[in-house]
Amino acid sequence: AADEDDADADDDAPSDAEINEQISTAVQRCFDAAFALVAASTSKKESWTESVAATLELAAAFGCSGTSNNDGSLARSLIARASEFSAVEKDAVRTESCKFLGLCVAQLVEGGRPAASILKKKGKKKNKNSSAMNTNAPTDNHGTSESSLCAWKVECLAAAAAALLPRITDKIAKVRGATIAACASLVSSETLRNDPQFAQLYDALLSSLLWILANDASAANRASVARIVPLSSAAAASASADGETEEAEGEATGTNVAAIIERIKDVDVKVREAALDALREKVHFEEGLTEDERVEILRVGFTKRCPTTYAKTVELLCTNWLKAAKFDPTLLLDRLNPVLNETVCEQAAQVLLRVASTIDCESAGEKGVELVKEHFGGPEV
Repeated sequence: AADEDDADADDDAPSDAEINEQISTAVQRCFDAAFALVAASTSKKESWTESVAATLELAAAFGCSGTSNNDGSLARSLIARASEFSAVEKDAVRTESCKFLGLCVAQLVEGGRPAASILKKKGKKKNKNSSAMNTNAPTDNHGTSESSLCAWKVECLAAAAAALLPRITDKIAKVRGATIAACASLVSSETLRNDPQFAQLYDALLSSLLWILANDASAANRASVARIVPLSSAAAASASADGETEEAEGEATGTNVAAIIERIKDVDVKVREAALDALREKVHFEEGLTEDERVEILRVGFTKRCPTTYAKTVELLCTNWLKAAKFDPTLLLDRLNPVLNETVCEQAAQVLLRVASTIDCESAGEKGVELVKEHFGGPEV
């Protein structure tokens, strides 16, 4: 009789498909409830931001994770709903929908915290940049690499990109900011860049972002774009795989590099900092820049009118560029062509000598030297 009761209990137990369906239904209801709260709220954002952020992060983790039993149906449904919400009249709803699309994109492209981790007690820590995808974060796609994105993920990413594209030029700066952050994983993905089905959307996203970089009234948005625009030569690596020349590869990112160099002249110091940081972190001294571009960067950056810009230029010269020249200052100056660019080369030489003579002091008294110190260990100093 006991065996018969156990058998009946096993028959009544829900199947995996039924459990997944129940989870999907619950997640969608929580998702709709979160956006209903945003839409109905007339109070300050702080009263609902934490609960909504936690709910949307969990929904993105459930729907877009790379687990083997995920067929993408929940991700498609959630992204479709978020796409609808991204076009509503209320600014807060548009902003949160773009943030959610960014969470989905990051899960699909880079991987992220699984739902089980988020649900654990104390597992979720408040992160101010939870909606702004960190392009420097390690990739963890739950056992799958970006190069093996399955069909349903590419489909979902295309749907998210199509929804984000018109929001890049939204009338509200905060919506544009959320959209720019959401696009970070999209424009940094080589797999998507090389996917024939995604290529047109990718070009449209990048073109809109470059327009924002030059024209957005918000300095914060311009700085955000400067941080996420792909600049490295790897951005065009696919061209060689298709039999195209190295010259074509350089052209693929040359426009982006030129746009970033132009931002060193921006009226806002934060944008200038972001541009110089992007050049330092992503662009090789010799392979990624022409002689004219190197000279232009130093000419504009070595300005006494802004100590912060000057310090960031010193950091670029003495870290990325000097390392690329194998710590040979003569070789570095030679790449700047002293015959034609005497003034800039004199400034660069003076900076190199000053940094070399003060970098091992406890207090250098100059911000640029202090920034350089952060990149060097004992042997390099």
